[in-house]
Amino acid sequence: MSFKKIISETEKSIATAEPVRKYQLKQRLKILKALQAEAKTIKGAKDIEKLILKKDKFGRPFFSDYQEKLKALKDLQSNK
Repeated sequence: MSFKKIISETEKSIATAEPVRKYQLKQRLKILKALQAEAKTIKGAKDIEKLILKKDKFGRPFFSDYQEKLKALKDLQSNK
């Protein structure tokens, strides 16, 4: 659910953005979709999904916490 929300927000922002910002938003959208696909294959990813909604002090999405936890879950699965 969190992915759908942030992906839709990004898509709405792309429609009204300047060309340079539009490029940045499209790159973010690619990253989000890749993370979403990766998260589907990792057990426990739903438990940390709310981290994807964190924002930095400027109100931009802050993915590093989510990516860090997702990588840790992936490592736990592969190193059992």
